[in-house]
Amino acid sequence: MKKIMILLIAALAMSIAGIPAHAASDWQELDVQFYRGNGFKQYSNAIDNTTGNPTGGSSTLNVFQLNYSNGWKYGATYFYFQNAFDNGDYRMYTQGWEFLSLNKIFNRNLSFGPVKELRIAPGWQFSTSKDYYAGTQNQGAAADMGAKVVYPAADTKDLFLGLDFFLDIPGFDFAGITAGIYQDFQKKTKFVAQPSVNFYYRSHFYLGATRWKAEGYAQWYAARRSRVDANLDAVSYFTMQHALLLDTGLLLWDRPDQFYTGLQLQWSHNTYGVKTIPGVSKATNEFFPQILFEWVF
Repeated sequence: MKKIMILLIAALAMSIAGIPAHAASDWQELDVQFYRGNGFKQYSNAIDNTTGNPTGGSSTLNVFQLNYSNGWKYGATYFYFQNAFDNGDYRMYTQGWEFLSLNKIFNRNLSFGPVKELRIAPGWQFSTSKDYYAGTQNQGAAADMGAKVVYPAADTKDLFLGLDFFLDIPGFDFAGITAGIYQDFQKKTKFVAQPSVNFYYRSHFYLGATRWKAEGYAQWYAARRSRVDANLDAVSYFTMQHALLLDTGLLLWDRPDQFYTGLQLQWSHNTYGVKTIPGVSKATNEFFPQILFEWVF
């Protein structure tokens, strides 16, 4: 465990050290997304208003997300901030990676097969949460509904260290696979290290006179055990989002890569790793579409 901690601290230091290079980035992109869907099963409507017991019901969420990415001399950066609004309440989540290219740092061709670059990938994930009431992990007005507190809030505080395999796939702007471990730094949970694998991609293409963008990810998280409370233990889970977006700015006012509209499909198995505990929580799966609007700056 000490070795893991040292590696994660070193990874974070490397990420911070690379920040000045962003001012001289070769390229950068900033966009804002809004999406809305009815199918989120670990929020307010997942509990019974009277008993506080889990129901497996679905909530409608309005989600605002800020995405930033760039490429610089020795690598690339990607992170996002997300606010999900649920019945007047909200949850903030952020995740990101600093990709440090071993090809560029050592000036060596490390490509093989479809792998174009090997990159060290320090990163993080952080989210806010409120007290855990019986019935769900992330509901909004549970206290007003009379549900009982099972255990107090514990914000997610994870650092990540892994290896990114940046792929060269014809027809894709980019694609890659990031594999590594998340290490918990939340004293209220004290989770053991959690392996994770993430596949991500983006592609632009034309259908007749219309221009489209397909983008998304699929990420797997291993089970993780809490050294504080067994109720906090998470089962392994899988989550993905895939979006198909029309370049609406090009279609309406002849300005490409400015405004997109379309649909996003969300699917997860064992959402957030929540396990079934009778009278407390219920494991759920999600599969539903969302409308999505994207502004690129």
